[in-house]
Amino acid sequence: MLILLLKIATLCTAPNLSTHVPMTLITSGAANKVGRFYPCRATFTAEQPVQAKVLPPLTKPTFSVLDFQKRKIAMVLDEQKSGYKLIVDSNGNGDLTDDAPSDWKSSQYGNSDGRQFTLFRGFANINLQVDGVAKNVSLGVYKFDRSDPAHEDRLDDVLYYSDYAAEGSVAFGGKSHRCYLVDWYATGFTPQAPRLRREAVDSGMRLAIDINDNGTIDPRGEMFDTNEPFNIEGTSYRIVKLSTSGFDFEKSPIKADKVPLPPVLGDKVPKFTARPIKGAPIKFPDAYKGKILMVFFWALTDEFSSKEIPGLVKTYEKFHGKGFDVLAVNADQPDAAMGLAQTIADTRMTWPTVSEHYRIRDDIINIFMVRFLPAAFLVDGDTGKIIATVENLRGDKLAPTIEKALAVKKRNK
Repeated sequence: MLILLLKIATLCTAPNLSTHVPMTLITSGAANKVGRFYPCRATFTAEQPVQAKVLPPLTKPTFSVLDFQKRKIAMVLDEQKSGYKLIVDSNGNGDLTDDAPSDWKSSQYGNSDGRQFTLFRGFANINLQVDGVAKNVSLGVYKFDRSDPAHEDRLDDVLYYSDYAAEGSVAFGGKSHRCYLVDWYATGFTPQAPRLRREAVDSGMRLAIDINDNGTIDPRGEMFDTNEPFNIEGTSYRIVKLSTSGFDFEKSPIKADKVPLPPVLGDKVPKFTARPIKGAPIKFPDAYKGKILMVFFWALTDEFSSKEIPGLVKTYEKFHGKGFDVLAVNADQPDAAMGLAQTIADTRMTWPTVSEHYRIRDDIINIFMVRFLPAAFLVDGDTGKIIATVENLRGDKLAPTIEKALAVKKRNK
């Protein structure tokens, strides 16, 4: 059984030598720190499992079982007039009357047709055994509306993910970087069975390293399967020991490819030509001299990026006359983008929109190395440099960021 309190020192670069690295258990909030999670699926049925021995009064229950640290953990989803009540047998004793209900709340979300649906989202607790001691850790949980056609394959499912992890720091070339050990499949750091991926066995665990120190983890270049070699600044490493005492790393005899990372603050965006779905091609940066440009990546099928559009429309209408412009890149696949033109009209997105689909030849998506949504970059049209990224271009932070950038540009004229 793999235990969490991992003790990690600095990565050693000498050949054939390994190093141990200290990390600390984060019992909740890890998904926000890492910036991503893997949604695991728990399907609920009317059949009561043997693990659910004692039940509280229920209205319309369905059941599921979670594999966690080689234990079978019962879960109950009870449909009530006020919504769904989710109970996880946190301590695994079969008694679901001594476990607190999951702390989740309902919220509304809409689709491109204007229909409104209910999303339940929050957190559940579960006991993680660490050196024989039960640690109360958090699972993120959410459930889509049963009437939402976009999620018809998940009508009886609750999606869950690990909101716990191990956190520490690791150094390469004398520079320390924040790192995390992520229980990717939320199995209590105990994979249920080997999963084949690219002819390799997926360990079910990820080592996430903030290599560019921008506070977020890019899934392509900063998150590594602990079973595979990984490349940091041109050198390949591997994990040679993973046990209750921690990680041991050493140089890998098998070379791993270095994966380019997305641009960060201060990076200069190369020239490109945007070909909007309506209107003439646009050359960057020539078309944006004297302005600041927000390149916004979104999709109709992504509820989180779509939620940003109303605020972006208001900000655009307020600051467009002062030198703020937007170039949107829609990343829906062709079949999902059928309603794109109508959505653009309905939501007053009067700026140019490009349609790309995560294909290799898609220029703008690959220039910005976008692999998750929403993504946004604020660029100075004169220097081509990135002056803000998605962390400051969402929600309530968007308008102040644009206003500040315009004021700085005006002072520098």
